[in-house]
Amino acid sequence: IEKVTDTQLTCYTPALPPGQYIVRVYVEGNLIDLSQHTYPNSATFRSTQSNAPRITQILPQAGLPQRLIRLYGYFKSKCYLREFDGCSGSDVPVISRIYVGGQLCNLIDPDGGVYYSNLNSTQLTCRFESNEVGIFNVTMLVTNEYGRSSVDASLFRMSSTGQLYNFETYAVIANISSSNGSVEGGTILTINGNYFCASNRYPLIVNIDDQPCTILSSNLTTIQCQTSAMPANNRSYFHGGRGLHVYYQSGFIDLNNLGNSSPPLPGINATRMWIHEASFSSQFPSPTTVWLIGFLRVPITTKFIFRLETGSYAALYLSTDENPDNKIKIVSNLFPESSGILLQNDTNYYILCIGSNYGGAFSLNIKAAMRQYKSSTPSSSLGTHEIQQITVGANATSEYQVIACI
Repeated sequence: IEKVTDTQLTCYTPALPPGQYIVRVYVEGNLIDLSQHTYPNSATFRSTQSNAPRITQILPQAGLPQRLIRLYGYFKSKCYLREFDGCSGSDVPVISRIYVGGQLCNLIDPDGGVYYSNLNSTQLTCRFESNEVGIFNVTMLVTNEYGRSSVDASLFRMSSTGQLYNFETYAVIANISSSNGSVEGGTILTINGNYFCASNRYPLIVNIDDQPCTILSSNLTTIQCQTSAMPANNRSYFHGGRGLHVYYQSGFIDLNNLGNSSPPLPGINATRMWIHEASFSSQFPSPTTVWLIGFLRVPITTKFIFRLETGSYAALYLSTDENPDNKIKIVSNLFPESSGILLQNDTNYYILCIGSNYGGAFSLNIKAAMRQYKSSTPSSSLGTHEIQQITVGANATSEYQVIACI
């Protein structure tokens, strides 16, 4: 309920499947009988898909906080404020709010009082002005007969904890000092960067080789922590939270003759970048080899079928745990689909995909299908308005999803 007077109340409807519903009102715990309605036949509400504003694209879907986000879709309105031309009438729907999770995304630059970009009924730009780091759902509210937007299913990702989301923010590290310290711990580290935002939902945690670095103090740009004693078995592989490393370098490799567990690795001069999904495409002027390397953590324990989609020579390796030495080849361009592989949701799996071509268009896509899943959506102060309706068909056809890697 948004507003109540003696003669009128205003409320936001919950997410409802399409259909007709009876509106019932309680006053001090007592249900108003339909016979007491002035017009009983009008005490109904109909929800339809055509009345839902629709978001079809979010650019980018990952980035730093305090950034501009561009939305595309069918918003049912090109108005945000009543004082703009053509927006003053009460019969004109208005985009009343845009949310990123529970935070507002503002359409108007407070310094100049103008839109960040030209607003129309199919595209807009807003600024996510929070410093919060994490995963979120983007949604909008439109007045009159419309309401909360739907979001195309293709925009959703599933986190390693089973949460559906369509936008992600992350922090950045600029430098760390000291770079040396005692193996017995006790060294004070200073980590400089930005957006070190702590919350109950996403607390600050610093680990060194999986050993905790006890946080002594923190603010948005600096963390100070004290190291723990280091274990004797040092390792050279670590998992993080930013997706996969992509490496590429000149030269063609015939991948059809690779062994089951020992693919070539990128050289020290290879170009490196990050991607948030297990998908990469580019145009190369000469023969090039590409690697996608990182860790996968699945949302539930179940069997997964992996599929490799590419027009090049390629192979996909997956470890039985987080140790790269335990990787085996599971698919290739010659045999692009794996058998069912049982993965545990409490384990990080090392994943390496390599592709090579003679130049020109290049694409490498890793997809995974699972037979069952459960999803949880974290709540916020506005979480009850962030419920998404997901329809699961009864057909037995495998449905391949883009996988998000930790």
